[in-house]
Amino acid sequence: MSLTRTELKLNTNSTMSIYIKSLTRRLGRPSPRPPPPPPAPSSSSPSALPGPPSWPSPMGTIVKEEVAYNRYLTVYNREVEFADVHTADAPSEPLRISYDIIGHPKSDFQFAVVVPFHPATAERPYAEVTLIREYIQSSNAMGYSLPTGGFDAKKHASLDETAERELAEEARLEGGSMVPLMEDPSHRGFIETKWCANRFKPFLCLDPTELVETSVEAPRDAEEFSIQVERVSVEKLRKIMYGGEMMVPSIIAAQMALNYLEERGLLDGKKMTTTTKNGAGGETLTALSATPASCNEKNYAVMKSIIGVVANAWT
Repeated sequence: MSLTRTELKLNTNSTMSIYIKSLTRRLGRPSPRPPPPPPAPSSSSPSALPGPPSWPSPMGTIVKEEVAYNRYLTVYNREVEFADVHTADAPSEPLRISYDIIGHPKSDFQFAVVVPFHPATAERPYAEVTLIREYIQSSNAMGYSLPTGGFDAKKHASLDETAERELAEEARLEGGSMVPLMEDPSHRGFIETKWCANRFKPFLCLDPTELVETSVEAPRDAEEFSIQVERVSVEKLRKIMYGGEMMVPSIIAAQMALNYLEERGLLDGKKMTTTTKNGAGGETLTALSATPASCNEKNYAVMKSIIGVVANAWT
């Protein structure tokens, strides 16, 4: 390509701009590069992630479900058809609606919430509960919760084991008696929110002890950098529960745990003693007794409550 004499004789200040315009007219603007082809689906790609289960029984028919976004949370685009529902605009067609559903498929949409309860002792005549205070990304502020974590099939044999691991990782506690607070063991748990497929099961851990770092490997994840462990009285727990700074699953778990403890007389300044014996089938049974914090109390009837199988039942 050659330039005209006119272009070559233009003064230095205007030559460049005129030359660029001339080239643009002659050559045209370059075409943008085509986008790269999408990667082929694999077992680790979002499209291969399992969808949220319909439980206990489906109401509508899921006609389409695809992953719209996947990182820590997975967002599904779900289209549901309701055969018996019709609209005025399409009276002969079943109603179809698209929804955004979020959840943790890698955790099988299940997680555990644990209430660590420390009964009264002779040295401390009131019960306490261990709480977690940590960064809440949605509010960009600190907030309260109980030890909570998702099921991991690579690490946990059951959701009960998830509860034990989260107790160690977040609260730095171990041992004690782990009590599931849902009556039906086959139930998948409380649904977190209307549009979230995750479900949680609450547990109560009675009288855990401080974690010996060498006994259990319990590293925290990077996002748990802000965790602060606090032990509070039951009275302060109630204030935190209804003060607007605690996560809803933790509030539900805490309330169920308090109900369980009150029904068995393990609150109100009473301390708990534990005795162990072998059951008829060789399993270990733990019996809890509520006794007065002060031995001078009169007219006190000892209350006992068998809280469940502790050894073989959890394996």
